[in-house]
Parts: sequence; C-alpha cells; structure tokens
Amino acid sequence: MEIVLKCRQIGMTTLFSILGLDNVLWNDNFQAGIIAQTLEDTSNIFKDKLKYAFDHLHPAIRAMFKPIGESTKELAFSHGSVIRVGTSLRSSTLQYLHISEFGKICAKDPERAREIITGSLNTVHAGQRIIIESTAEGKEGYFYDMCQLAESRKDSKHGLLDFKFRFFPWHKHPEYILNDEVELSDQLKEYFDKVYLRGVQLTDKQKWWYAKKYETQQEDMQREYPSFSDEAFAASQDGYWYASQMRDLWDTGHISNISYDRALPVHTAWDLGQADYQIIIFFQVTRSGEINIFDYLKKRNLDLNQTAAVLQQKGYTYVLTYGLMMLMLGIVLGLLLRDRPPI
Repeated sequence: MEIVLKCRQIGMTTLFSILGLDNVLWNDNFQAGIIAQTLEDTSNIFKDKLKYAFDHLHPAIRAMFKPIGESTKELAFSHGSVIRVGTSLRSSTLQYLHISEFGKICAKDPERAREIITGSLNTVHAGQRIIIESTAEGKEGYFYDMCQLAESRKDSKHGLLDFKFRFFPWHKHPEYILNDEVELSDQLKEYFDKVYLRGVQLTDKQKWWYAKKYETQQEDMQREYPSFSDEAFAASQDGYWYASQMRDLWDTGHISNISYDRALPVHTAWDLGQADYQIIIFFQVTRSGEINIFDYLKKRNLDLNQTAAVLQQKGYTYVLTYGLMMLMLGIVLGLLLRDRPPI
C-alpha cells in the first residue's frame, strides 16, 4: 500500500495505470480498478492509457490475449482478468486499486472521498496492492491526513495495512529545465537559497525553468511543483526570510558543530508559547566577543514549571537576564496563587 505525493506532469498516473494493466494481462482471474477524479478523466485514462497501451503492444504479445466484450470503462480478457476505470468502485472485489488525484477529490467532493475511503478501499484485502497518488490540495481532507501519517512512519516497519509514503519533487524530473536564461527575482533567489540549505543543489537551467513557471503559477507553485513534501500543502511562499543570509553563513563555515564551554555563562533568547511552540535559543559569548549558538529547545504545551525543570536539567550556568527573571517571577506567583481561592 502506497500513498504518493507528486508534482505535476511526471507521468505518475500513466505509470500506475500501465502497472495495473500489466498485472491483469499476466495473471489469471485478476481484478484491477482505477478511480479517476472526474468522468472526463475516467474516459481519458481508459482511452489514452489503458486501451492505447494494449492496442500498441507488439503484435506477437497482443495475440496472446483475447479481449471479451465491448466497453468504454473496462478491459476484460478470456483468462478471467479485468481492469475497470470509474469514479467509484464500491461493488468490486479487487487485487489492485489505483486512485488518481485523490487530493483534488478530497478538496472538491468530500462526500465522494468518504465513499472511496469507506467503500472502494474496502474492496481490496490486506496484502493486495493499493496506490493513491495526487498533487497536494490544502491542509485538510483524507489525502492530507494520510500523507502526514504515512510520512511520520516512513522510518518505521510497515504492516500490511500501513501506507508507505512516496514523494516526487519537481527537481527530480529531468525535463524540468530551460536553456534560455531568466532573470531571477530577489524572492526566488531567497527560495533557491532555502532549497540549497536543505541539501538540493539546483542547476541554473532548473532555476530558469522554475522562474518561468512561477510567472504564471505564482504561489500555486508550491502545490503543483513542490521541492519538499512539507511545502506541497503550504498556502503561500511565506517563510523564506533570511535564506540568503543563512546560505552565506553555511558557505563561509559559520555553521558547524559548537560545544558548550563550561567556563562561560549561557545566555538565552525566548519566543514564549504554550498552545503553540515555545522556543529557547542557548548561546555563549566567547572571550573574543563571538556569539556561539550551541543548543535550542522547541516544545509545545510547556507551562512555566516544566520550562524551569527543562532548564535545570540542561545543567548550564545561566546569565540572569530579563527573560529568566520574568520566568522565575511567574513560577513564584504561580506557586503563591495556586491554592488561593478565587475572588
């Protein structure tokens, strides 16, 4: 079982459609199904992918298989195998199920998405093949939730009923390049620096292609042509600030392994949060005046007492700053007022 988050136009729907046809041709009594987003997509998948592929097999191979019946939605063969295409396949019993553009189905027709989850997915027994693929379509719906869950388990052992997460970014596609130079905006330079910091080195031709696409797609580029799985569901290109400065720090060797110096006190910088994340940066000022950031804390749902306990567990010698004084004052007030009856 696989769930595939992809960029646009990389042939993924064609690949999994042909894979289903291949299973049908070479296995007796094999039932395969493809669920498409719309009736038009159903027709296109059947004609342009399944029927076209079968009709253009080598004559010697095609002669081995005898189609039976005439249909615009299925290919059935004399050896008992069949592949169907539809917008729902609830009543079928399948060994192979491919759901195309499920993210868009979830966004545009939540009730049909529910029908697919409760109906079509239950037509495939454990151990058989289910492939769900789509581009992203917002941070809600079955497809988003399933991607998040599968990606969180990508380093774990998978059971028969667990989906494996697959991601195919735009920069892995060899055809997404442009030979004509395009002037890059400051915003895109920042974006490419962010991509670089995450370990992806783009060529100039790839950057030119992306820039030209961005002229028409704008913020939809993240959804249609994501560089990373976490940006595919993002609503805009916010959050790229300081990427170029971070790249400069990286390239000049200022980002490296820094050890805690027990001879120096530790300073902290805070972004307080309770329902959201609480961030604390730990740094030391060296004897030569350099600032070494060597540790950080990022936790959600921490109250002040828990924060104080975490700071103590670190074992650092802290400089008494305004932030720490406020923390200590808050803990003291909390203890004083904890058992006091309400006014």
